[in-house]
Amino acid sequence: LVAMAEELSLVLVGFGSVNRAFCRLLARDAQCLEQGLGLHIRIRAIVARHGAWEADTTFPPEVAAKLADSVASGLARLDDSSSVPIEGITVFVTPTAETIQQIIRRTPVTGKGCLVEAIDVDYDAGEPATTFISEALTHGMHAVSANKGPVVHHRARLLADAKTKGVRYLHESAVMDGVPIFSSWAAGFQPGGARLLRFRGVLNSTTSLILSGMEKGQTMSEALSEAQKLGIAEADPKGDLSGMDAAVKVVALCAAFQLGEPVVQLKEVTVSGMEEVTLEQVRSMRSSGRKLRLVGGAEVSADGGRATARVMLEALAPEDPLYGLDGADTALTLYTDRLAPVTITQKGSTVEDTAFGLFADMVRACRPETCV
Repeated sequence: LVAMAEELSLVLVGFGSVNRAFCRLLARDAQCLEQGLGLHIRIRAIVARHGAWEADTTFPPEVAAKLADSVASGLARLDDSSSVPIEGITVFVTPTAETIQQIIRRTPVTGKGCLVEAIDVDYDAGEPATTFISEALTHGMHAVSANKGPVVHHRARLLADAKTKGVRYLHESAVMDGVPIFSSWAAGFQPGGARLLRFRGVLNSTTSLILSGMEKGQTMSEALSEAQKLGIAEADPKGDLSGMDAAVKVVALCAAFQLGEPVVQLKEVTVSGMEEVTLEQVRSMRSSGRKLRLVGGAEVSADGGRATARVMLEALAPEDPLYGLDGADTALTLYTDRLAPVTITQKGSTVEDTAFGLFADMVRACRPETCV
C-alpha cells in the first residue's frame, strides 16, 4: 500500500455522456487509485453548457457520480434551477469561455491538478477546447481530452506548452474511443524503429452502425435514429455523414504518427461522405458479397514528403481486414516497413469506452513519463 496519497484535483469541462461516464468510473475505482497509485481523487469543478459548479475546496467522486446520474435522468442541472447537495459550491449559469478559464486558473496546483475536457468538436479551429487545454497547461495542470479539434490544429504547440510546464497533454480518446492507438504506436512500434508507410481504417462508429443497419433492411433514417438512441450518433449527424468526422481523425492520426512532413492539413484531405447512399445500393453490394463502409486513410511515398489523405465509401471484399466489422465496430490497419499489417479492432463503441480513455490518460499523466 502507498503510505501517503497525493491529492489530484480535477476540473471537468463538458458534462455530456462521456464525462458523466468518467465520473462513474472515478467513483468506482477511487479507492483502488488511492491504495495502489497514491492518488486521492477530488473534484474541484464541473462545467456544463447550462451551468457549472466550483467548489471552495473539493468534493469526492461519489458526489460527481450521483450528479451525473441525476443530470442524465433529467432530475438535476448545474445551474440555479437545482438544489446543491453539498456546501461550499459556487454555481454559474451558462458559463462563458472566460468564466471557464477563470475556474481553471483558480484551481490550486499545490498537489496535482488535471483538466478533463470532453466538449463538442470544432472541426475548423479546435476551439474553445484548445483555449481551455492551453489555460490548464499554462497553469501547471495536466490536460486529458477526448477532443479531436485541438489534436488536428494545435497538437505540437500544446505538447510544447506541456513540456515547458512539466505536465502532460494526452488525447487517447480522440480517435477510436478508449483504444490505445497513440500510445501503442509511441511505446510499441516506434522504439523498434518501425516507420509508418500508411494506415487505413473505419474510424466513425455512427456511419458503421448506419450502414450495418441498412444491410439488415433499415432505411438510413431508421438506422440513424437507432444510433442516436444508443448515444453513438449526435443529434446533428452532419459531421459523421459528410465524412468530416472521419477526416479530422485521419489528420489527428497523421499528426500523432508524424506521417509525412509537413503534416497534412484538414483542407487537404479528399473527403466523400455517405449522405446519398441508398438502401438499394447497400443491398446490391451485399448480394455481390461485399460491404459498404466509410474508410479513411493516409500514405506517404517512398521518398517521404506530405501524406496523401482521403475519406470515402469503399466496397470491402471478404479478404479485406475491415470486412468483418459489424454494427458500431471500428478498426485501424497500420502498414509499416518492419511488420506485417497490424489491425487494431474495437468491437462496438460506447461512451464508457471513451471515458476509459480519459481515465487511463489521467492515470498516465500522473506517472513518470518514462512509464507506458
